[in-house]
Amino acid sequence: MKQKQKHPLFVFPRKKPKTILGLYKWHRKLLEDCVFCEFEKRVLEAGINRINEEIQKYVHWSKDETLKDSALLAVKHLNRLKAKWEEELSVAKQTARVLHDTNEMIIATLLKAHSDKIVRHFQADSVQPGANLLHEPGWLFELSCAEELKKDGQVGFLTFGTMFDAKGFDVVAFPRPRRRIKWGIYPREPRANKK
Repeated sequence: MKQKQKHPLFVFPRKKPKTILGLYKWHRKLLEDCVFCEFEKRVLEAGINRINEEIQKYVHWSKDETLKDSALLAVKHLNRLKAKWEEELSVAKQTARVLHDTNEMIIATLLKAHSDKIVRHFQADSVQPGANLLHEPGWLFELSCAEELKKDGQVGFLTFGTMFDAKGFDVVAFPRPRRRIKWGIYPREPRANKK
């Protein structure tokens, strides 16, 4: 798990998956959300670096008495913009951690159904803290592999950001995607208020 809190957050679909194919569709939505999130992180980090360059430029100009007030005004607004983007980056990073942990939960649950020993073996090592989806061009090959498996009647789950990914297992495939599953981990339905 990448989240450090006692009770990690997970992303659940509206309907409880009943088959491996249902879990795959959930996983695929996570994958696409994660691709967006990882690109968002890159763009925000690049933007923050660019803002820092601008701040340095205006701080230098603020040393000139003639330009001081105007330059400090620019620095003030650049710092305001930087704070906004840093907050957005923090949200994107937390979202990525939640998506990675949800993906790990899905794959671990499927593997536990086959053998609990497999998951315990992987849990012995920790996840690489920097592991993410967009390790180019590898993730493109992994996604292509999952698409080929789908053509063969199987479903391939990409292990992005999980303990499985850290050990070099990039895709975990399952035959018979229409096979029904028992899914023990799911949020409780909200109770109706009694009056």
